This record gives sequence, structure tokens and C-alpha cells, in this order.
Amino acid sequence: MSNHEALAVWMYTQELAMGAMVFYLSIVSGYLVVAYLAGKNLTKSQAIFISSLFTVFALFALWGSVAYFYMGSQYTEHFTVPLVSQTRPFGVRPFYIIGTLQFIGIIASLRFMWDVRHDKTE
Repeated sequence: MSNHEALAVWMYTQELAMGAMVFYLSIVSGYLVVAYLAGKNLTKSQAIFISSLFTVFALFALWGSVAYFYMGSQYTEHFTVPLVSQTRPFGVRPFYIIGTLQFIGIIASLRFMWDVRHDKTE
């Protein structure tokens, strides 16, 4: 595989990762809107159902983001592509950061739903 082909594959993995991140942001945004607008009015079973669906699809999107960024990082290690090797100037792999931040976002969203449903005025 030439450097040009490796760069094309790397760019494709980054596009797929961005698509998975957009999917994740859409799921989180929709869940937060539902939690804010209807969270208090949901029954316990409805809240559990919606939260379960959210968790499954958000984890799926998280997995997609991490997997595609990981595949892209594999090309930076196996091929000498100058443009790709400059994308990690600090030696940090993006899939660690993205995966951690997205997981924190899932936990924070579930906590937001909990807080909306269990209103404790301070």
C-alpha cells in the first residue's frame, strides 16, 4: 500500500469516526431535550425504558467513534505518512480522549435525567 492509499484509508476512518460522533451527539441532545421537557411527567417504567434505549445507542455510538479513531491510529503507526503523523503532536491517541469524554457525557446525561425527576430545590 502506498502512502497515498494509506492516507486515503486514514481519512476515510476519520470520516467514519466523525459520523459516529454526530450520531452520539444527536442521541445525547435528543435525550437531554426529552429529559428537560418531559422528564418529570414520565412514569418510572417510561423513564427506565427511555434511559435504557439511550444508554444502548449512546454506547454503540461511543464504540463506533473509538473503533474508527483506533483504526486510523493503526495507520499512523504502520505507515510513514507525514500528514497523518503530525495529527498527534503530543503523542496522545484521540480514541482515549474521545471515548472518555463520550462516556462521561453518557453518565452526565443519565444524572441530568435523575436530577430532573428527583427535584430537590436548594
